[in-house]
Amino acid sequence: MARRLRALCSAIVVVACTGCKAKPASGIYPEQKAIALVALETFHQRFAARDYEAIYRDSTEGFRSHPKQDLIAAMKDTTERWGKPGRSEIKATSCFPNQVRFLVETQFDRGPVAEVLVWSIEGRRALLHQIQWYPGPVRFPDGATNECRSAG
Repeated sequence: MARRLRALCSAIVVVACTGCKAKPASGIYPEQKAIALVALETFHQRFAARDYEAIYRDSTEGFRSHPKQDLIAAMKDTTERWGKPGRSEIKATSCFPNQVRFLVETQFDRGPVAEVLVWSIEGRRALLHQIQWYPGPVRFPDGATNECRSAG
Protein backbone atom coordinates (compact mmCIF):
# COMPACT_ATOMS: atom_id res chain seq x y z
CA MET A 1 0.00 0.00 0.00
CA ALA A 2 2.76 2.45 0.95
CA ARG A 3 4.62 1.62 -2.27
CA ARG A 4 1.51 2.30 -4.34
CA LEU A 5 0.99 5.61 -2.58
CA ARG A 6 4.60 6.61 -3.24
CA ALA A 7 4.28 5.57 -6.89
CA LEU A 8 1.04 7.54 -7.22
CA CYS A 9 2.62 10.63 -5.65
CA SER A 10 5.63 10.29 -7.95
CA ALA A 11 3.35 9.96 -10.96
CA ILE A 12 1.43 13.07 -9.93
CA VAL A 13 4.67 15.03 -9.60
CA VAL A 14 5.88 13.81 -13.00
CA VAL A 15 2.57 14.68 -14.67
CA ALA A 16 2.38 18.05 -12.91
CA CYS A 17 5.89 18.91 -14.05
CA THR A 18 5.61 17.68 -17.62
CA GLY A 19 6.82 20.55 -19.71
CA CYS A 20 8.32 22.38 -16.72
CA LYS A 21 11.69 23.94 -17.35
CA ALA A 22 12.49 24.02 -13.64
CA LYS A 23 14.22 21.00 -12.20
CA PRO A 24 15.16 21.62 -8.59
CA ALA A 25 18.28 19.94 -7.31
CA SER A 26 19.69 19.59 -3.86
CA GLY A 27 21.64 22.66 -2.81
CA ILE A 28 20.71 24.80 -5.82
CA TYR A 29 18.97 27.63 -3.96
CA PRO A 30 22.07 29.01 -2.22
CA GLU A 31 23.90 29.01 -5.56
CA GLN A 32 21.04 30.79 -7.32
CA LYS A 33 20.78 33.30 -4.47
CA ALA A 34 24.49 34.11 -4.85
CA ILE A 35 23.98 34.74 -8.58
CA ALA A 36 21.02 37.03 -7.84
CA LEU A 37 22.98 38.94 -5.18
CA VAL A 38 25.59 39.89 -7.79
CA ALA A 39 22.80 40.97 -10.15
CA LEU A 40 21.22 43.07 -7.38
CA GLU A 41 24.48 44.92 -6.78
CA THR A 42 24.90 45.49 -10.54
CA PHE A 43 21.29 46.69 -10.77
CA HIS A 44 21.84 49.31 -8.04
CA GLN A 45 25.08 50.49 -9.67
CA ARG A 46 23.36 50.87 -13.03
CA PHE A 47 20.34 52.54 -11.47
CA ALA A 48 22.54 55.05 -9.65
CA ALA A 49 24.35 55.77 -12.94
CA ARG A 50 20.97 56.10 -14.72
CA ASP A 51 22.00 53.32 -17.09
CA TYR A 52 18.41 52.21 -17.66
CA GLU A 53 19.24 50.70 -21.07
CA ALA A 54 21.63 48.19 -19.44
CA ILE A 55 18.97 47.29 -16.88
CA TYR A 56 16.49 46.75 -19.70
CA ARG A 57 18.98 44.60 -21.67
CA ASP A 58 19.60 42.33 -18.66
CA SER A 59 15.93 41.53 -18.13
CA THR A 60 13.62 38.68 -19.08
CA GLU A 61 11.32 38.55 -22.08
CA GLY A 62 8.46 38.92 -19.63
CA PHE A 63 9.89 42.19 -18.32
CA ARG A 64 10.57 43.40 -21.85
CA SER A 65 7.03 42.51 -22.95
CA HIS A 66 6.01 45.92 -21.58
CA PRO A 67 6.78 48.90 -23.80
CA LYS A 68 10.44 49.87 -23.37
CA GLN A 69 9.65 53.57 -23.11
CA ASP A 70 7.19 52.87 -20.26
CA LEU A 71 9.74 50.82 -18.31
CA ILE A 72 12.47 53.41 -18.72
CA ALA A 73 10.02 56.20 -17.84
CA ALA A 74 9.12 54.34 -14.62
CA MET A 75 12.81 54.07 -13.70
CA LYS A 76 13.33 57.77 -14.44
CA ASP A 77 10.27 58.67 -12.36
CA THR A 78 11.64 56.65 -9.45
CA THR A 79 14.97 58.49 -9.73
CA GLU A 80 13.18 61.85 -9.83
CA ARG A 81 11.08 60.97 -6.80
CA TRP A 82 13.69 59.28 -4.60
CA GLY A 83 17.12 60.19 -6.00
CA LYS A 84 20.00 57.75 -6.25
CA PRO A 85 20.09 54.48 -4.34
CA GLY A 86 22.65 54.09 -1.60
CA ARG A 87 23.01 51.50 1.14
CA SER A 88 20.73 48.47 0.81
CA GLU A 89 19.65 45.80 3.24
CA ILE A 90 17.90 42.62 2.16
CA LYS A 91 14.96 42.10 4.49
CA ALA A 92 13.61 38.84 3.04
CA THR A 93 14.55 36.29 0.40
CA SER A 94 12.58 33.51 -1.25
CA CYS A 95 13.86 31.05 -3.81
CA PHE A 96 11.99 28.85 -6.21
CA PRO A 97 13.43 26.75 -9.02
CA ASN A 98 15.21 29.22 -11.32
CA GLN A 99 13.83 32.27 -9.50
CA VAL A 100 15.01 34.41 -6.59
CA ARG A 101 12.90 37.13 -4.94
CA PHE A 102 14.27 39.86 -2.70
CA LEU A 103 12.54 42.36 -0.47
CA VAL A 104 15.13 45.10 -0.06
CA GLU A 105 15.17 48.29 1.95
CA THR A 106 17.33 50.78 0.11
CA GLN A 107 18.27 54.21 1.38
CA PHE A 108 17.78 56.60 -1.53
CA ASP A 109 18.82 60.27 -1.42
CA ARG A 110 15.33 61.28 -0.26
CA GLY A 111 14.52 58.44 2.12
CA PRO A 112 14.08 54.70 2.48
CA VAL A 113 12.42 52.75 -0.32
CA ALA A 114 11.13 49.18 -0.28
CA GLU A 115 12.13 47.32 -3.41
CA VAL A 116 10.60 44.03 -4.48
CA LEU A 117 12.81 42.39 -7.09
CA VAL A 118 12.26 39.09 -8.87
CA TRP A 119 15.23 37.54 -10.67
CA SER A 120 15.00 34.76 -13.23
CA ILE A 121 18.05 32.50 -13.06
CA GLU A 122 19.27 31.25 -16.42
CA GLY A 123 22.43 29.21 -16.05
CA ARG A 124 24.97 31.47 -14.31
CA ARG A 125 23.02 34.70 -15.02
CA ALA A 126 20.23 36.46 -13.19
CA LEU A 127 17.85 38.47 -15.35
CA LEU A 128 15.49 41.05 -13.90
CA HIS A 129 11.94 39.78 -14.19
CA GLN A 130 10.06 42.27 -12.05
CA ILE A 131 10.66 45.30 -9.83
CA GLN A 132 8.33 47.34 -7.68
CA TRP A 133 9.14 50.33 -5.48
CA TYR A 134 7.22 51.46 -2.40
CA PRO A 135 7.87 54.17 0.19
CA GLY A 136 9.91 52.60 3.02
CA PRO A 137 10.90 51.56 5.56
CA VAL A 138 10.23 47.84 5.15
CA ARG A 139 8.22 45.97 7.74
CA PHE A 140 8.12 42.24 7.14
CA PRO A 141 7.15 39.38 9.47
CA ASP A 142 9.91 36.98 10.47
CA GLY A 143 9.64 33.51 9.00
CA ALA A 144 7.43 34.54 6.09
CA THR A 145 9.93 33.43 3.41
CA ASN A 146 12.00 30.33 2.70
CA GLU A 147 15.27 32.33 2.92
CA CYS A 148 16.62 30.18 0.05
CA ARG A 149 17.30 27.13 2.10
CA SER A 150 18.34 24.13 0.02
CA ALA A 151 15.71 22.61 -2.24
CA GLY A 152 16.64 19.07 -1.31
